[in-house]
Amino acid sequence: QESRLSSRDPSVLFPIFLCTAVVNRILYRVQLVPMKEYTYFISQFATLSYVLAYSILLVQRKSIGKVNDSMIQYARNNWNIFAIIGALEALTFLLALYSAARLPGSLISVIGQGGILWSVLFARLLLKKSFDKLQLLGVFVVLIGVLTCTVTQLPAGALVTQQHRIELWAYSGLYLLSSAFSAISFTLKEKCLKEGELDIIIVSCFGSLAQCIFTFLLLPLTLAIATSLPPQVYFQKGLAAFSGATHSCMPWLFFAYMIANLSLNLSGIALTKRGGAVGTFVIGTVLVPITSLVFCLNIPLLGASRFSWIFVGGLVFTTAGALLYNHQKVSGILRKGSGIQQE
Repeated sequence: QESRLSSRDPSVLFPIFLCTAVVNRILYRVQLVPMKEYTYFISQFATLSYVLAYSILLVQRKSIGKVNDSMIQYARNNWNIFAIIGALEALTFLLALYSAARLPGSLISVIGQGGILWSVLFARLLLKKSFDKLQLLGVFVVLIGVLTCTVTQLPAGALVTQQHRIELWAYSGLYLLSSAFSAISFTLKEKCLKEGELDIIIVSCFGSLAQCIFTFLLLPLTLAIATSLPPQVYFQKGLAAFSGATHSCMPWLFFAYMIANLSLNLSGIALTKRGGAVGTFVIGTVLVPITSLVFCLNIPLLGASRFSWIFVGGLVFTTAGALLYNHQKVSGILRKGSGIQQE
């Protein structure tokens, strides 16, 4: 009976979700070390895995009545919207993997926070959402934090050229750009969920299927950006790298990442159901600084990102900005907490 109670206790889910999320972020970056020049294969295999997983879940949820025929018909009638979602997510995945493979691990989550700028912009343009002054101030503070953290990770030393510094800014900008496509995709998903009263698995399944198709169609763009090798040679070397011919940790790192990603999604659903939006918000707020600082440790294959107290200050800015942007949620949490104390 005690084990049942503990499994339902949100306080047990918090550390599970947090640890799973940190491991997921680390494996995401570490798998890119042996696949640095061949990130397209990570993108395509991951997308195929998502299509398979979401299809199984769709069949399961339809069998228990969570998904009905009208939802599926909505997705079919609006195939063009899901095609756009898939194209945007394919572009996001390709650009994010390519740039992340060339960035310090500590910067990936931080720069991802900069995507709040795109979320506000596209929510305003596409959904006509309005944002108050505190939320806009929060976006500004987050961007200051992102810039501060990026500056601290600039290469230093006598052997470092200006080209190395330019490359860090370029790849950081490319990763931030990828979050713009993700923000548009998220906005379109939100619109579909509201208009069609859809189950989330419908959006995930049809979106992933379109993403898989567009990932293949974007191959010429990938080859143009990622390599000067002929396509046949690129595929031969890429498949060899993925199968472990050049590094024994592959493809096991990829499988470990996919398992961690699935575990993260499942624990996230459990946390949302049992811990509520408050618990999810709290974990999401502390996840970025914790993950970024973990990357400052000496991680196998990856090494340690540069640590400085200025970097910590940048993380404080990004966290403070996120709290300002979500000040209404913060106020609700504080009111709820004070109400419990009074009782």
